[in-house]
Amino acid sequence: MREVPVVRENDVWWDRSVLGGPSKGSLELLPSPLSELPASPSGVCNVWMGGMENDAADRWAGEAVSRVWPGAVVTVRACRRFVVRAVRRMTEFGTWQFLDVGLGLSVGPQVHEVARRMYRDARVVYVAQDPVVVERGQRALSRDPKAVMVRGDVRDPAALLADPVVTGHLDWTLPVGVVLGDALPFVGPSDDPAGIVAALRKVMIPGSGVVICHPVSCGGTAAARVWREAVGPVYPRSVEEIEGFFEGFKVWEPGVVRADLWRVPGSRGWTKRPGWADVLRYSPARQGGVCAVAGVGSLHGARVRSAPMPPSGDVGGRTPERMR
Repeated sequence: MREVPVVRENDVWWDRSVLGGPSKGSLELLPSPLSELPASPSGVCNVWMGGMENDAADRWAGEAVSRVWPGAVVTVRACRRFVVRAVRRMTEFGTWQFLDVGLGLSVGPQVHEVARRMYRDARVVYVAQDPVVVERGQRALSRDPKAVMVRGDVRDPAALLADPVVTGHLDWTLPVGVVLGDALPFVGPSDDPAGIVAALRKVMIPGSGVVICHPVSCGGTAAARVWREAVGPVYPRSVEEIEGFFEGFKVWEPGVVRADLWRVPGSRGWTKRPGWADVLRYSPARQGGVCAVAGVGSLHGARVRSAPMPPSGDVGGRTPERMR
């Protein structure tokens, strides 16, 4: 039976009220009967999203992490809502092809469902590393010839881009939106996450864009430590590091901001870019606030004044605006 440390007195995430009041200096342990079946990142995030595609190990790990990070659920959900808003905006500016690299299909509107509110023939390729997630995704998309899922590793962008399903499904001579909503937090420094984004950028043409959401190092190490013990490696980063992923792209207004503030009418993230001090002040991790930043960047070059049509020319919704 494995045990995962949940909290220590010297961790800034330690919160007596959340954990039921452990004695000063104690190390509370959350025992698990699951010694052979590790939790998966996709399963834990599915738990926090309120989904059903998870097992007992995922639920146990989700509880262990949320005990020391009360903001886990709201952060994951804020990132998902950001992805939906970002994809919708990209389709309004003419993008109808998407490469979604991450943890697989999420709860709520999927990328292809959001894109098809504008383009009924939008094409999407989902990429996930977990074979169980890929199998579930392929089964869910089996009747949709324009939305597919393949197994791939974001840490090997060359192999990912050379996958015959990816090359056969997406036309890289036209704009493609690359969605990295939940991929980069699991890429370690030795795998060069900025280099991965740069490799993807090299195959993109002007008019293409990238969507990134990433947890930040906002006040403690306990949550990351518990995640590593229960699930696997995770790498929260500083805002400056995350902003560096957009090198070579023109970042859309309001910039790289807290995920729940990006282009939400009336929010500080829409009317004025908040500084990092604002992120901490308005969303303290220990109070259960959103602890992730997000942004969208696009490649500029020759302007495309009207959106290229999908193969069928079937466009739903209003006429696309000029490319951003």
